[in-house]
This record gives sequence, structure tokens and C-alpha cells, in this order.
Amino acid sequence: MKKITTNKTKTVLMAITIMSIALLTQGCWINAGKLIIVSTRNMDSHADYILLSKTVAGKAKVKKGEALQAAIDDAVGQYSTGEFMKNVSISN
Repeated sequence: MKKITTNKTKTVLMAITIMSIALLTQGCWINAGKLIIVSTRNMDSHADYILLSKTVAGKAKVKKGEALQAAIDDAVGQYSTGEFMKNVSISN
């Protein structure tokens, strides 16, 4: 029995290979997007706040699903009077 490979078979195999690579590399970098305001506590939207810093980074290593909250708490907690962050980019 002779195996016959056609162009259609090659195309299907190539598509499956590309989709597999795309799915495997999907979890390497996650960009959650750009957000206007991020806070893990309540804030008064009518209060006047003072800008403490323009560039703040927060990091967190946790085993369960609260890494985002821990990273936000880390970034906001760098200043004792920190309440929230504006114009935030969140990525993994």
C-alpha cells in the first residue's frame, strides 16, 4: 500500500501545525489591557486626589488566582496614602 500525499493534505497538516503552535504560545504573555482606574479598595470619586507618582510597578507571586489583586496592592501600597492608579496597563 503506497501512501499518497496531496496538496490538500499538506495544507491541512500545515494549518493544524500553525494552530497548535498558536495555542501553545498563547499563555506566554497575557495583556489584560489598558484600564482607566484600578483599585482594590473603595474610593471617593468626588474627592480631590494628589498625584504621588507617574510610574509605579507592582509584582506578585501567588499560587492561587489572586495574583492580580496582590500586584495591584503591591503597586498602590508603595505609598502610604496610595488609593488607586489611573491609566494602567496590566500584563503578565
